[in-house]
Amino acid sequence: PVKVVTSGIIEWNTSSYAFGDVLYVGAGAGTLTNVLPQGSAKFIQAIGVVLKSDAEGLIKVNIASDVVKAPNLDTGDIFIGGPYNNTTSTDLATAISAAGAFTIGGEKVPKVFVDTSAPTTGHAAGDLWVDSDGYSSYIAIAIGAGLVWFGT
Repeated sequence: PVKVVTSGIIEWNTSSYAFGDVLYVGAGAGTLTNVLPQGSAKFIQAIGVVLKSDAEGLIKVNIASDVVKAPNLDTGDIFIGGPYNNTTSTDLATAISAAGAFTIGGEKVPKVFVDTSAPTTGHAAGDLWVDSDGYSSYIAIAIGAGLVWFGT
């Protein structure tokens, strides 16, 4: 028989974990881990907290609460909503390049550029700034290597 527990205290071999460790669904069937899953293809499902570290240890299970976390997001990626209230992740530069012309405040912005060789001196990935090069004004976002800029 299979016993399903969504809340309560269960006995489990927790000898490889410490008191207070948050346990997540592991990569293998029926496994747990105290390491937060990494990568955008991984969903994060916390199972509970170790109350006793022992071969006959105890876990406080609480799945029905706020222990479910959003999926991870890889560096440089963004979430894009889908037609069925689902999300997918994609590279920010790719998404912006694919968008082409777009509008800000009802005004059409005709140029979107991704330049992976552009200098971003003084700016870290994720920084956003407004600038001018003497010919046009633009909004720039630093990405890992280079920048994405929107101009007129």
